[in-house]
This record gives sequence, structure tokens and C-alpha cells, in this order.
Amino acid sequence: MKTFKNYWQAGINILFPNQCLGCRTDIPYDHLSPLCALCWEKIVPFADPVCQKCGAPLPDGGRHCFSCKKNPPAFTKALSASIYAGPMKELIRSFKYKGKDFLACLLAGFLFKVWLRNEPFQDCEGLVPVPLHSAQERERGYNQSRLLALELQKIIQEYYLESGRTAPLVLNNLLIRKKNTSSQTLLSKAERAQNVAGAFALNQTQKLEYRSVLLIDDVSTTGATLNECAQLLRGAGVQNVYGLSLAKD
Repeated sequence: MKTFKNYWQAGINILFPNQCLGCRTDIPYDHLSPLCALCWEKIVPFADPVCQKCGAPLPDGGRHCFSCKKNPPAFTKALSASIYAGPMKELIRSFKYKGKDFLACLLAGFLFKVWLRNEPFQDCEGLVPVPLHSAQERERGYNQSRLLALELQKIIQEYYLESGRTAPLVLNNLLIRKKNTSSQTLLSKAERAQNVAGAFALNQTQKLEYRSVLLIDDVSTTGATLNECAQLLRGAGVQNVYGLSLAKD
């Protein structure tokens, strides 16, 4: 027998339909996930073997991709949580471009899984969000990388609760984006590197006393943005600059 609660929930579903961000099928209004069960299964995590520098897939094995052998990046190692496709792509696009900033908590969980499997990441003293240009941030209302870093810090702090350890600091203003670059989406690898060349600067008002930091970004393709940021940080004395992104395109 249906209870009043059943009818009430059915009515809410009719008046305020909720849709899966991945496939647009209707899901109950009180469904705690923005994805349906089928779309969750379609999120593809990055798996070994990957390049031990940039995290690119290496289907034929080995330690480093050709690009990193030829031109080693400034960062020590970069990894991504997933492939930029399907439901993960839709989650990130909704997070970045459609004002769904509440997705930061869910998406940071993917970053945490990678962080948990990589001991050098756990030794990083600071989380450094890749900055947006001030004009972009005003238009969007937030920097998605900063939100990811803040949520990741919360998850790490909860993980450390019983051990007494402290989560790494979120170094919000350590880097500044001084050039409002165009979208990297349709650019070649060389064009991407040129596009972000000189786009960032160190905030001279911030003290830099860290041996290892972890750069946080949403999507990595060629690693040009991470590399540009890493060059600045390494030049300022940081020994190890790691990179962690939600997805690799």
C-alpha cells in the first residue's frame, strides 16, 4: 500500500523533475547523485600503464611517453582521475560552465582516490589551484580549481581525523593569472603551450616555503598549463611540483 510519503514524492517528481547530467533521463528528486546508476558505471578511471611524468596512457607499456622523453616537463609527476569523456565530461562541463558549483564536493572525491594511491602526493604541504583570470572568475562566479582544492582538503582532513595529521594548506593566491588566455580546446599542442606562455605569475606578497606542492586543475590535455605553473614554482625554490586533475582529454 502506498503511503502519503510515496504520493508526496511522486508529486514532487512530477512538479520538479530531476535529470541525470550524463544521459538526461529522469531520476527521483531525492536521488543523492547527479548521475544515474548506468552513467556512474560509464566513468572510466585512468589505469596503468601511464607515463610517469604526464600521466598519458601508455598502451604499449614503458615509463615515459615520447613527448616527455623529448621535452621533460617542469612538474615532477601529473595524474588524472578519469578520461574526459561521457558522464565525467558532462559533470565537469556542468561544474565549470553551468553554475553547478555544488558538484565540487562529489568531483573532489575522484581526486582523493588518486591522492590516496600516490604517496608523494600525500607528502605535499600545499594544494595550489590553477588560477583563473579575474575577468573569467567574475563572469563564472568562482574558480572551479579552487573549489576542488578546498573540497579535497576537507576530505583529506576527515581522512586524517583519527591520526591527528593535518591536511595540506590550500594556497589560494600563490599563483596569479595575469593573461586572459583563449580557450585551449581547439588548439594544437604547440599552440596550447604558446597560449599559456607568460600567462601566470607568482604572487610576490605570498611567502613560498614549501618543498612539495600539488597543483589542482579540472582537465589536463597536453599539460601545458601545469607545466607553465610548475616552471614558476620550481624557479621560486619548490623542489617537487605535482599535478592532479579530474580528467585527461
